[in-house]
Amino acid sequence: MPARRITITDIARESGASPTTVSLVLRDKPGIGAETRDRVLAAAQSLGYERKSPSSVRSDHEVTTVAILF
Repeated sequence: MPARRITITDIARESGASPTTVSLVLRDKPGIGAETRDRVLAAAQSLGYERKSPSSVRSDHEVTTVAILF
């Protein structure tokens, strides 16, 4: 049986940070203090979190419809 995937909620619970903060840290966004960032990353590592491969992550700006004109 495959292991359960680690979620942002799991990391938030382990690190004591909010899910929003965990998301910002994992996406390497600015505005998060170094201590909090380190705590979140340590929790993610201890839980065995692995990022999805870039090919499986859909960008917010990715085009999902193709039109063919004749």
